[in-house]
Amino acid sequence: MTAVRPIIARLVLLAGAAVLCGCKPDFDPPAISQLSCSPEGAAPGAGALVFVLDTGLSQVTWANGPETPRGRLTVDDYNYRFSFPATPKAYASEAVVQRYDGRMEREFGTQPSVATAVTKVGNVRQVWRCATVPSKPKV
Repeated sequence: MTAVRPIIARLVLLAGAAVLCGCKPDFDPPAISQLSCSPEGAAPGAGALVFVLDTGLSQVTWANGPETPRGRLTVDDYNYRFSFPATPKAYASEAVVQRYDGRMEREFGTQPSVATAVTKVGNVRQVWRCATVPSKPKV
Protein backbone atom coordinates (compact mmCIF):
# COMPACT_ATOMS: atom_id res chain seq x y z
CA MET A 1 0.00 0.00 0.00
CA THR A 2 2.81 2.41 0.83
CA ALA A 3 4.47 1.75 -2.57
CA VAL A 4 1.28 2.87 -4.35
CA ARG A 5 1.10 6.28 -2.63
CA PRO A 6 4.30 7.70 -4.21
CA ILE A 7 3.06 6.65 -7.66
CA ILE A 8 -0.31 8.31 -7.11
CA ALA A 9 1.40 11.42 -5.76
CA ARG A 10 3.59 11.65 -8.89
CA LEU A 11 0.59 11.25 -11.19
CA VAL A 12 -1.30 13.99 -9.35
CA LEU A 13 1.77 16.23 -9.55
CA LEU A 14 2.14 15.66 -13.31
CA ALA A 15 -1.56 16.27 -13.95
CA GLY A 16 -1.44 19.48 -11.92
CA ALA A 17 1.66 20.69 -13.76
CA ALA A 18 -0.02 20.10 -17.11
CA VAL A 19 -3.05 22.14 -16.02
CA LEU A 20 -0.94 24.98 -14.64
CA CYS A 21 1.26 25.30 -17.73
CA GLY A 22 -1.80 25.82 -19.92
CA CYS A 23 -0.87 22.97 -22.22
CA LYS A 24 -3.16 22.72 -25.21
CA PRO A 25 -3.39 20.08 -27.90
CA ASP A 26 -1.20 20.86 -30.92
CA PHE A 27 -3.89 21.00 -33.61
CA ASP A 28 -6.41 23.36 -35.13
CA PRO A 29 -10.03 22.36 -34.52
CA PRO A 30 -12.10 21.40 -37.58
CA ALA A 31 -13.27 24.48 -39.46
CA ILE A 32 -14.92 25.60 -42.66
CA SER A 33 -13.23 28.48 -44.45
CA GLN A 34 -13.42 30.05 -47.88
CA LEU A 35 -10.58 31.15 -50.16
CA SER A 36 -10.83 33.43 -53.16
CA CYS A 37 -7.89 33.08 -55.55
CA SER A 38 -6.98 35.36 -58.48
CA PRO A 39 -4.27 34.93 -61.12
CA GLU A 40 -0.97 36.42 -59.97
CA GLY A 41 -0.68 40.03 -61.11
CA ALA A 42 -4.44 40.43 -61.69
CA ALA A 43 -6.71 42.72 -59.70
CA PRO A 44 -8.15 41.00 -56.59
CA GLY A 45 -11.31 39.12 -57.53
CA ALA A 46 -10.54 39.14 -61.27
CA GLY A 47 -11.27 35.68 -62.65
CA ALA A 48 -11.40 34.37 -59.11
CA LEU A 49 -11.54 30.71 -58.17
CA VAL A 50 -13.52 30.15 -54.96
CA PHE A 51 -12.74 27.19 -52.71
CA VAL A 52 -14.60 26.09 -49.57
CA LEU A 53 -12.31 24.15 -47.23
CA ASP A 54 -13.71 21.73 -44.63
CA THR A 55 -10.83 20.59 -42.44
CA GLY A 56 -13.13 18.32 -40.42
CA LEU A 57 -14.01 16.22 -43.50
CA SER A 58 -10.62 16.78 -45.23
CA GLN A 59 -12.61 18.00 -48.21
CA VAL A 60 -12.38 21.02 -50.54
CA THR A 61 -15.17 22.21 -52.83
CA TRP A 62 -14.43 24.34 -55.88
CA ALA A 63 -17.54 26.47 -55.35
CA ASN A 64 -17.54 28.17 -58.77
CA GLY A 65 -15.97 25.32 -60.74
CA PRO A 66 -17.68 23.25 -63.45
CA GLU A 67 -20.28 21.07 -61.69
CA THR A 68 -18.93 22.27 -58.30
CA PRO A 69 -16.32 19.51 -57.92
CA ARG A 70 -15.26 18.18 -54.54
CA GLY A 71 -11.75 17.07 -53.84
CA ARG A 72 -9.40 15.93 -51.13
CA LEU A 73 -7.88 18.45 -48.72
CA THR A 74 -4.74 17.92 -46.69
CA VAL A 75 -3.48 20.50 -44.24
CA ASP A 76 -0.12 20.96 -42.60
CA ASP A 77 1.37 23.82 -40.60
CA TYR A 78 2.22 25.85 -43.70
CA ASN A 79 0.16 24.56 -46.65
CA TYR A 80 -3.24 23.51 -47.89
CA ARG A 81 -3.08 20.85 -50.61
CA PHE A 82 -6.07 20.28 -52.92
CA SER A 83 -6.54 17.33 -55.23
CA PHE A 84 -9.51 17.10 -57.61
CA PRO A 85 -10.30 14.08 -59.79
CA ALA A 86 -11.10 14.55 -63.48
CA THR A 87 -14.75 15.05 -64.43
CA PRO A 88 -16.44 15.10 -67.85
CA LYS A 89 -16.12 18.92 -67.81
CA ALA A 90 -12.78 19.45 -66.05
CA TYR A 91 -9.25 18.06 -65.98
CA ALA A 92 -7.81 16.54 -62.84
CA SER A 93 -6.05 19.21 -60.83
CA GLU A 94 -3.79 19.61 -57.84
CA ALA A 95 -2.88 22.78 -55.96
CA VAL A 96 -0.80 23.86 -53.00
CA VAL A 97 -1.68 27.07 -51.14
CA GLN A 98 0.93 28.56 -48.82
CA ARG A 99 -1.11 29.45 -45.72
CA TYR A 100 0.96 32.49 -44.72
CA ASP A 101 1.49 34.39 -47.98
CA GLY A 102 -1.48 33.06 -49.98
CA ARG A 103 0.53 31.90 -53.00
CA MET A 104 -1.16 29.02 -54.81
CA GLU A 105 0.57 26.85 -57.38
CA ARG A 106 -1.94 24.88 -59.45
CA GLU A 107 -1.44 22.21 -62.10
CA PHE A 108 -4.14 20.58 -64.15
CA GLY A 109 -4.13 17.93 -66.85
CA THR A 110 -3.17 14.25 -66.80
CA GLN A 111 -2.06 13.07 -63.34
CA PRO A 112 -1.04 16.53 -62.13
CA SER A 113 1.57 16.84 -59.40
CA VAL A 114 2.69 20.17 -57.96
CA ALA A 115 5.09 18.25 -55.71
CA THR A 116 7.61 18.15 -58.55
CA ALA A 117 9.37 21.18 -60.02
CA VAL A 118 8.68 20.00 -63.56
CA THR A 119 5.28 20.36 -65.21
CA LYS A 120 4.18 17.21 -67.01
CA VAL A 121 4.08 17.48 -70.82
CA GLY A 122 0.59 18.59 -71.85
CA ASN A 123 -0.32 19.86 -68.38
CA VAL A 124 -0.70 23.52 -67.39
CA ARG A 125 0.77 25.07 -64.24
CA GLN A 126 -0.37 28.44 -62.91
CA VAL A 127 0.40 30.75 -59.99
CA TRP A 128 -2.47 32.41 -58.14
CA ARG A 129 -2.88 34.61 -55.04
CA CYS A 130 -5.44 33.57 -52.44
CA ALA A 131 -7.09 35.32 -49.53
CA THR A 132 -9.55 34.16 -46.90
CA VAL A 133 -13.00 35.67 -47.40
CA PRO A 134 -16.21 35.34 -45.35
CA SER A 135 -17.51 31.79 -45.72
CA LYS A 136 -20.84 32.46 -47.41
CA PRO A 137 -22.36 32.89 -50.85
CA LYS A 138 -22.06 36.38 -52.40
CA VAL A 139 -25.67 36.57 -53.58
